[in-house]
Amino acid sequence: MDIRNYLEVEVLHLTAELIENDKNMCNCEKCKSDVAAYALNHLRPKYVVSDEGHIFTEVEMASDQERAQIIAIVLEGIELIKMNPRH
Repeated sequence: MDIRNYLEVEVLHLTAELIENDKNMCNCEKCKSDVAAYALNHLRPKYVVSDEGHIFTEVEMASDQERAQIIAIVLEGIELIKMNPRH
């Protein structure tokens, strides 16, 4: 059985993109991982077990509201980690 949290891929992608665009944020793997973990812990998981579930979730995630919520949480994580880096 293959169970995956679809949000993990999206959060990792957005974390890398948003950190790259923030010149005041550390770009080390530890900081990126901390931001992604923060975001994933503050978002409701979206688990999929089939290709149909993956497609349905992908369509759902394409909405502006869903994407805006993920971006907002990732940005919260960036600000938090920026103030309290663990490296």
